[in-house]
This record gives sequence, structure tokens and C-alpha cells, in this order.
Amino acid sequence: MISRQKIKRNLDSCHVSQHFSQRFLEISRGLGNKLFDRMKVSITTSLGLLLLVISCTVAQERQTESGSDLLHRVNIKPRELWGGHKVAPGDENQYQLQEDIAYLSIHHTQSRATHVKHSEEELLRFVQEYHQGGKTGKGEPIRFRDIAYHYLIGHSGNIYKGRDDNRAPASFTHYLSDSELEGATYQKGKVRPKKSVSKESPGNSVGHLTVSFICGRNSKGVVQDAVLPADSMAKAAKLVAELLVKHDLKPSDIRAHREFANTECPGDEIYKWLRGDSMDRAGEGVGLKLIKMEFAKLSN
Repeated sequence: MISRQKIKRNLDSCHVSQHFSQRFLEISRGLGNKLFDRMKVSITTSLGLLLLVISCTVAQERQTESGSDLLHRVNIKPRELWGGHKVAPGDENQYQLQEDIAYLSIHHTQSRATHVKHSEEELLRFVQEYHQGGKTGKGEPIRFRDIAYHYLIGHSGNIYKGRDDNRAPASFTHYLSDSELEGATYQKGKVRPKKSVSKESPGNSVGHLTVSFICGRNSKGVVQDAVLPADSMAKAAKLVAELLVKHDLKPSDIRAHREFANTECPGDEIYKWLRGDSMDRAGEGVGLKLIKMEFAKLSN
């Protein structure tokens, strides 16, 4: 049974006006003593109001179950709006469930296309199609079942929903566990584990929530679009802060991909945004400062 308080929260999240939401509460409280008769509410109006409540509540419940419910202060475009394909059939190991999130990790895409010639929606479809059915540089097929990341940020500052939060991210790299990271050293944030893990298979990503910047590569393989306009980076910081709160994490739980896997991701520019020009893993760049500021606002 859905409580009146829960319905009120869902009405608010669906942007129903305060007056309309209050009207429902007045009606619902008086159902037992025939308040409808005293208020002279028409049957048509009552049915319409109840249908709105039901549809809004069901939509909110579905969003919460999928882990893709919209956050409070950032506008996230759902998969339907960027033309995302359905999750492909295949190995469950490529689409593992994750109940608890321990880290929020920062990434970037490296498609052979940029926002100059293609829309962000096209770039997202390129990435998803590559993940679901492309080939690696060695000619091996890729079968990720879905786009690898949970949230993606475009050059425009638009934010797009990727895979469900309750599914572990896919990766070409092995995510080092806390025990594998013991004694590791770092160079410009890039991890150098004490023990060799080169033979470990890609994956081990359960417990990570991923946010990826949509970047491309030019003909020489150099990453483009890594530096977003200031207002777009500010939106990225808000998104990260919201996700931290949503999953009961702290800014100290943020990691860059290169800090726990053998990769250059998310590239030097985005890494400097997060950790500062020194690229020290313990550093605090403009991005992390913004994230902490937004996180503090939400935590108060």
C-alpha cells in the first residue's frame, strides 16, 4: 500500500503544483467522512486527479526500481531521447547486478568522432553500438550488452542516462580491488600496482558508479573535447554531487579511472580538473572543489 506521504513526495517530484498536491491531500484525508459531498467536487475532477496521482506515482516507482530516477537539480535526458538501444542478450557476467555502490568513478569516451561534426545523441549511439557489437584493436568482438557507463556528459553540458545504476559498469580494463591497490604508487595519477595484475581479466567493476565525459579522437588519436565550457563543467559537478548524496557516498569516494586501472582515462585535462595541475591523486582541482561545494549544499 502506498502511503499518502509517499504520494505527496512523488507528486512534488513530478512538478505538480503545490496547490494541486494540497488539494489531493485534503480530498484523501476526508474519504472516510464523505468530504467529497461537502466540497462539491465533481466526479470528473476527482477521477482526473486520482488518475494523475496513480500515473505519476507508478512512473516514479518505475524510475526508482531501475536506478534511473531523475535527480533534483540536474536535468538528465533518458535513453529514449538520445535513441539508446535496448540491452542486448548475452552473458550475465557482462551485466552484473550491484546492490551497493562504494565508489563514483570518472571516465571519458574516445570515439573516432567529435561534437564538431556530430550531435551528442549521435556520439552516444556510436559509443553504445561500439560497446554492444564493435571490435577491439586486436579484432576481438565486444559484447558489453549495453553502453558501459551510467551517466554521460556532453560538450553542451547536457547529461544523458546510460545503463541502470543497479548494473555494474562494463570495461576493457581490470578494476583493481582495494587489496590489489595496497602498496601501489602513482605517476600523474596513474596507478602502478605493487604486484603484477596484467593477467587479470577485464571487469571486477561491481560497486562502481560511472560518470563519463563524451570525448572524441582526431585522426592522430589525440583526445578532443576534453575541456568543456565552464558552465558545462559546473553542471558536471552538480551531477556528481547529486549522485554522491543519492548513493550515500562522500567526495572522498570519487576516483578517476586511471587511479585503479591500467589506463590513461579520463585523460590529463579532465584529471587536472578533478585533481589539480599537479595531477596528484590527493590533490584538489577546480572540479573537486565545485563538487565539494555542491555536496555541502545538499548535505545541509
